[in-house]
Amino acid sequence: MPEGPRRGRRKKPLVHDGTPVTAFALGLRELRARAGDPPYRTMAEKTHVAANVLSQADAGHRLPTTEALVAYVRACDGDVEEWTVRLTRAQAAQAALDRPELPAPIDQSPPTPEPTNSRPRPRVSARLLLPIGGLVVVAAVAGLLLSGLWPRGVWPRPPAPHPPAPPVTPAAASCRPTWSYMEAAEIFFLPCIERRPEGLLVSALAKPVARGVVEGGVTVWVWPMNLKENLLRSREYHLTRNRFTLRHCLLDFDGGDEIKTCGPFLVRPADQGTLYAASGTADEDHDQVPPGWSSSSFTGTQSPAVEWRAR
Repeated sequence: MPEGPRRGRRKKPLVHDGTPVTAFALGLRELRARAGDPPYRTMAEKTHVAANVLSQADAGHRLPTTEALVAYVRACDGDVEEWTVRLTRAQAAQAALDRPELPAPIDQSPPTPEPTNSRPRPRVSARLLLPIGGLVVVAAVAGLLLSGLWPRGVWPRPPAPHPPAPPVTPAAASCRPTWSYMEAAEIFFLPCIERRPEGLLVSALAKPVARGVVEGGVTVWVWPMNLKENLLRSREYHLTRNRFTLRHCLLDFDGGDEIKTCGPFLVRPADQGTLYAASGTADEDHDQVPPGWSSSSFTGTQSPAVEWRAR
């Protein structure tokens, strides 16, 4: 019997790690899926580009070349101009991540070890170091405030109509350890969460990918995500969030490199003894809910988890 048309080979699942390379590869895989998952060999015959080149384009190891991208998109009947622009943006985002001057959200580098041939340092009492260290920190912060060098927009008061939450600093919150690339908003994104006796503080840091004004600003959404094992196992992600705990704010970037913050917002989860993470996303659209909010497969980008118990 004649065989029907063969579907494309299923590739190894790709988990979004927040990098531009992975985000772009997942977008290409979605484009190919909408085209009916054509085999790479069929795509190669249609575009006269080697099948292994097309397969590597959405592998998630690196961004594709322009030639490979154009062939891939044409084989899937996509918009070449749109995907070329997306590739340019992804290249800029990856270059920004590779720049050493892009600040890490939290300094997790280990202390520099002493040379083995150095003389031992005299021991100093911890009781003496604590007040000295506190004075140094206070003096440093005061100097930054007076000189105007303290970054504007970091951990501001939350906008109306939500009441102000207690002040929080990045050092006190549990934040995602690496920046996540938000292609739709052209920003780097970092959700954070902190446990308080009266509830959970959720917030998100945002930084533009490139210097330049973002027309109309960027909307950032953040909410507490319920990490119940049964919900995650069944992929019922729509049950991990609650519309009443969704918060959002509009951030304007004036062309600088400053890091801005949405929140912190104080929310009180309903479930006791459950792990929660701050989840969020960003887009140039300014709706009350983020794109994909009603989808059961939508999750957003998460912070580390904390356990919530009312006191």
